[in-house]
Amino acid sequence: VEEAKRFFNIYLPDMDGIEFLGTYGATEAPMGLPSRYQKQGEFEFHPDIIVTLNTSNGILFPWEAGLSPGLYEVLLTAPNGLCQYQIDDELYLHSDLSFDLIGRKNSGLNLATENITKKCLDQSLVIAGKNLTQEVVHAIYYPSGDENLSYSACLFVPNPEAISETDKLNFAKRFDENLKYENEDYESNRDKGVLSLPKIELLHSGLLSEFASAYAHEAQLKFPTKFTRYKDFSEFKSHLGGLT
Repeated sequence: VEEAKRFFNIYLPDMDGIEFLGTYGATEAPMGLPSRYQKQGEFEFHPDIIVTLNTSNGILFPWEAGLSPGLYEVLLTAPNGLCQYQIDDELYLHSDLSFDLIGRKNSGLNLATENITKKCLDQSLVIAGKNLTQEVVHAIYYPSGDENLSYSACLFVPNPEAISETDKLNFAKRFDENLKYENEDYESNRDKGVLSLPKIELLHSGLLSEFASAYAHEAQLKFPTKFTRYKDFSEFKSHLGGLT
């Protein structure tokens, strides 16, 4: 993108500029087009590209009956449907078949000697969230920014003010117990005091739409799912705050 901009600035200086439409242009194919309903940051499936979704009921087309809104892994397929190609992207499918692009699948974190995949973090979060009074629309994982090293999760929910500190603490404890169950190295580091109880932060889920609207012109816009440094998450959070 930057090379293209430099080219046009040098050779076509009188052009008014290049307008990106916000197409979901994965390397493999132009898989998504901007929503026809002018919902900034939302996409619709490209009519000439065959996309399938990996679900608990097998591989399905986005419009198949019984496919409810939620987070799904994206696959490309041949016209006869025999070849399924995983591209390691995840999307959130809406009821009107538009979708938000979430990010890469299974990119994990390790803070000490353990290595926890994003899949493990997501599974632990889903189990911990069963007793939460609100839906977790999206989560970002990152290391804590203090001397008590721990995994942290920023949860995007519809009404963060309605969740009490006690509920946050109970969520963190359930999240911690599930991570211990799923990962022996994590459990060992918790028992040794190398890692502390996970920290939970809540943000309004409306920020997801505001972020998408602000960057709808970017090619391959993907909302982050993890940061390997607290500094990077902090800068991103500050940037989100500037959108409100």
